[in-house]
Amino acid sequence: MTTPSRTLPIRGARNVRDLGGYATQDGRRIKFGRLVRAAELTDVTPADRAYLADRVHVIADLRTSHERAERPTPPIEGVRNVHLPVFEQGGHDNNITKAVRAAAQGTLDEPPMLEVNREFVTSELATRTYVELIDHVLGAPEDKAVLWHCTAGKDRTGMAAVILLVALGVDEHTIYEDYLETNEHLAEHVERIVGEIADPTEAAVMRSFWVAKRSYLDAAFDEMRARFGSVDGYLRTALGLDDAKREALRAALLH
Repeated sequence: MTTPSRTLPIRGARNVRDLGGYATQDGRRIKFGRLVRAAELTDVTPADRAYLADRVHVIADLRTSHERAERPTPPIEGVRNVHLPVFEQGGHDNNITKAVRAAAQGTLDEPPMLEVNREFVTSELATRTYVELIDHVLGAPEDKAVLWHCTAGKDRTGMAAVILLVALGVDEHTIYEDYLETNEHLAEHVERIVGEIADPTEAAVMRSFWVAKRSYLDAAFDEMRARFGSVDGYLRTALGLDDAKREALRAALLH
């Protein structure tokens, strides 16, 4: 039997991937057509919209209001588009601006994405967003997907994928592989963006925001362990993913 491709045939968006097929540590697998991660959907084609209309129940947009206004998602028939921002308004743009300024002044102590990934764990807004996203997943019909996205489908989207994969019992090696796969889908786009920046310092900082690195996810996991004792402690305490809720996720999404 042929295993479906995790990369969905969407021409007008990057990094659109189904989490189906990943094995869990108890021997089950995630169902295809239930969990989809993506970059922004602004440029989806009419054919893309028809494809998504047939398969998606809810699109959860993790971007700020400013990002949504600048690059809106077109309506897709029969699909709810809900706004679940991870950052406060302007927060992501401010991170980039501050990092470029610090790099130019020689005061950038660490890659800025390390702190961003820690903030996924410490931010009350991010926590509320990820709890709401899980609730949308639990509320989706069994023949439809929940699709979540940010701009690149890398950090805010990647953390949502990490949380769901951990909750479903996927092993850490596979979780890192899924997180880093973004680099394959964005490589050409990143080179084009960075290539248009004349200042080498700014270009280097911008590249650091557009790539996924193992150290970025390490920072999030380390913050979970520091604050909650373990990654599981973060899921239970911060996100309310107790045994009953986790079992409900697994019953809905695994086979």
